[in-house]
Amino acid sequence: MGETAADSTELPPGAATEQRPAVTETEMRAGLTREMAKRPKRQATPPVDWLRMGLSRPEPKTQVALRLDADVVTWFRQFGPGYQTRIGAVLRAFVDAQKTRR
Repeated sequence: MGETAADSTELPPGAATEQRPAVTETEMRAGLTREMAKRPKRQATPPVDWLRMGLSRPEPKTQVALRLDADVVTWFRQFGPGYQTRIGAVLRAFVDAQKTRR
């Protein structure tokens, strides 16, 4: 029987060919815990239920050209018309949260 493309794995030049020992889930969690402990602590922000967040339309609006990550726009658009208003509401909630912290 011949070897198929799915059976063979071709490594890029210079790639390590030795096998690493399997890591258990417990070892992965312990490693992640150690790495997270090294990071500086950030102040926790309260969770926000974005889908239930009330939308407001403060006037007047200012038209701007804004470049956003494609996946962010796709996520907002999946909920249908009004995605720009929802993006504005998220920005409004952020600004309001920052005002209360000061």
